[in-house]
Formats: sequence, C-alpha cells, structure tokens
Amino acid sequence: MAVDPPSLSSIQFSSATSQISQFTRATRTSSLSTISGRLRSIIHDSQWITDKLLPFLETSLSVPPTSDNARNNTDIKIIVNERAGSWYISPSIKHDGVYFKSTDGHFGEWRFSSRRLNLHLLDMLGNENVMLMIVDSTRRGKTMPDALSKTIPIWCAVWNELLFGKPPSGEWLRTPENVVSRSEHAQILQKVPLLVEDVRLLDLDLKRYLRLVKKPLRPLWVTQGSNLMDLSSLLVGRDEFHPIILCTASGCDVRLDNDMYVQGAADDAESWACGLTPELFWSERVVLLNTAEDDLPDVIAGLLSRSTLSNVKAIEGSSCPTLISPTNQLWISDSADAVYSAEQEWDAVIECCPDHNQDSDRKAYLHIPCQNGKVGSRSLRHHLSTLLLPFLDNIALDAKSNIAVICPTGKDHSVGVALAILCLYFNDKGELIPRNNDQPINKDIIRRKLTWIMTSAPHVNPSRTTLQSINAFLMG
Repeated sequence: MAVDPPSLSSIQFSSATSQISQFTRATRTSSLSTISGRLRSIIHDSQWITDKLLPFLETSLSVPPTSDNARNNTDIKIIVNERAGSWYISPSIKHDGVYFKSTDGHFGEWRFSSRRLNLHLLDMLGNENVMLMIVDSTRRGKTMPDALSKTIPIWCAVWNELLFGKPPSGEWLRTPENVVSRSEHAQILQKVPLLVEDVRLLDLDLKRYLRLVKKPLRPLWVTQGSNLMDLSSLLVGRDEFHPIILCTASGCDVRLDNDMYVQGAADDAESWACGLTPELFWSERVVLLNTAEDDLPDVIAGLLSRSTLSNVKAIEGSSCPTLISPTNQLWISDSADAVYSAEQEWDAVIECCPDHNQDSDRKAYLHIPCQNGKVGSRSLRHHLSTLLLPFLDNIALDAKSNIAVICPTGKDHSVGVALAILCLYFNDKGELIPRNNDQPINKDIIRRKLTWIMTSAPHVNPSRTTLQSINAFLMG
C-alpha cells in the first residue's frame, strides 16, 4: 500500500540542527571580529589601491587630455575621509584628511554641513595640475558609503552652483546610478538650491574660491569591482572639470587565503582595535601581522605605551596655536606647551581638560574641567556660565588682548569654547568688544561664527554634542 510522504509541518527537527546553525553563525561572526582578520583585510584593500589603482591612474593621466593647452603632469593627492579611510592609506603617501559624514547623505537628510566645510580641498584645487582622490570604506552589504555616493556629490554640486551659477545644460549634481536610484537623485536635486542659499548665509569669501577653482568639480567613483577602463575614458575630458576620484577601498565578495575577509574592516575601530591607531598600525604593521590573535591585545598595549612615551611629547611640541580669522586675537590649540612657547603675550588662556595644567597658577589661566568625549561636551553648557563668563568679564580685555583656548585634540571642546567667545565678545568684523547681555544670538549668528573657525582651521571636527551644548548655552 502506497504511503503518502510526510508534510513539512509534521517533520520534527532535532534541536541539534538549530545548535549547529547557531554555532556556524557564531563562528563566522567571531572570524569577522578578530583583530588579525581586520588588519589583514585592511592591508589587502590598501594593496589594491597602491598596487593596482594608483599605477593605472598614473598611466591614464600620462595620456594628454582633449585640450591641446592642458598639461598632463597631473599630481594625484591622496585624501582620506576620517576616520575609517585613514586606516587604508600609509602616512607616507597620505596628503591630507577630510570629514564627510555618511549621515549627511542618508535618505531624506541630504545636507551640506556647516561644521564640515572641508574648504582646504578648494585650496588644493587652486593648482590645476592636482587631482584629488578621497578614500573611504563601507561595511558588508554596500558597494560604497553614503559619504562617497551622496554627501560629497552634494558638496560638489553646491560649490559648483555657488562658483559658476546654474549649469549651461543639465545639472551639477552627479550620483552613481548603480548605487543611488534616479528617484532619490531627483529628490536630492530639488534640495540643492536650498542648500546653496544656506551656504550663502555663511558669508564665505566666494570671490577668493572663484579665483582658485577655475573649473567645475566632478565626482568619479571607483571600487574594487569597477572597470578601470571606464574611469580612464572619463578622465580624458578632465580639461573641462576638476575630477575628484571617490575611492571605496573595501571590496565585495573578496576572499583571502586562510583568512575571512572583512569588508569595511576599519569601521568602528573603537570596538575592536584595543586603542590601536592608523598611524601606529602602519609603523608597526610587520609586528602586528606576525602576532597571534590571542597575543594581539597585549602587544598593542605595549606598543601604545612605548608610543606614548616616545612620540606624544614630540607631537605636542610640533603643535602651534591657530589664529581664528578675521579676529587677530583668538587662538585654538591642542597643547598648553605650544601656547606658552608661542611668541605671544596671553591675556587669557582657557584649557578644557580633565586635570589642571602645571602652569595653572598663572593669573590669566582658566581650567574648565572637561572629561574627554561626550561627557565633557555635555558639561560645557554649565561650565561656560559658571566659569568662562566670570573669568572673561573680570579681565580687562581690550582691542589688543590675546586669548588662547586649548583642549587635548584642538578639534572639539576648544572649538566649542572659542565659538561661544566669538558669539559673545566679537562683533561681525572680528573685533573684540565688551559682552552685551542684551544682544540676541540666533542660529544664523552661531553658524556664521562657526564658519570663521572652520575656515581658519579646516581639520577641526567639533562633535554634535559639543555644538548642542554651545547652542543651548547661547540661546537657552
């Protein structure tokens, strides 16, 4: 007698099957989270850039462009998008860094950030023989990060319209068609005019940048899966535009011998690197790549300890205070030693750090007790009203007074405090004035004064938490 096959619902699977599946997933997750696996993946991606992409670009650029008058001795400047991008490029060939956030390109967000202006890129393009390549990475499941596919293209489109007006035909916005849908592209395009008007309110010196940038900016994309000949054909017309190569270092479907490849291995370094920095990784990569996984945390700790003892003082000693234009009196720095060794007479030195500086007995010194990171950022609002204002109001500041603001990085808390000082004690011409409690402060004023800092010190990167504290203090 024929027997009907069992239905799927009647089959009883052993619990071992589920356990095996869980074990397989855990094993894969574990292999993807190893320090050694990430470092080897970073090296693989870096070698693709240096051994394949760069030689190809150099060969392509040796072919004269379409214009008979254009030069062909183009210099490729390698720029890293901090923080992940800095892992993939050796400091020996890295030219500079930028801050373009993927969040500024997320669907529905699409903004031109006033705290990430990256104006030094325009300065580089003042040399017509320079081509920029910006390096970043992305995690598994994506071809390229939103920073490269949308944030930087928005930045380019806004600057093109600011400097060159409406395009003679078509549009300034360019996005990769295989990554950004035409619907999303159209929505971003509608927002570009609004972003242009927002930037105009910052009162930047557009005439200066128009003197520097002679041709429109055009983003071009390259990944490990790209057909490089397609990129080469686009570069032939580079006499008509400034090409900005947007390079995604991490690849899709890459396999390494005896290792599990980690796409976007450098992302979220705080969770896996044990304090290792890109600079220390590149200087000690031979030791690190030849160390067993179980020993890596201790080896990294040892390297960090020796690095701190031998390098930090030298690094700090090379720092110098940065003047915030158009003022002639407000400076930011990452080192108290650099401030006191500068050829300046300081009427006020304000240091944001966990501990007092050894020179805290100086009468013009104020210590703002800020912990590192978000904790310190959140405390700024309180400290500015209880410490900063009484300190500055009690000093006889005049048109020749010099003020220095310091924090351990020179990029975050010091920027926030300097921004508050600019809004309260400096007029629109950059002149130091007595504090006027009746003067209303709004977001436009704060953004304009922040632009002074970002233009004077392009590499600073104040956190959102720091700026929120400053906004709350000034407008609360």
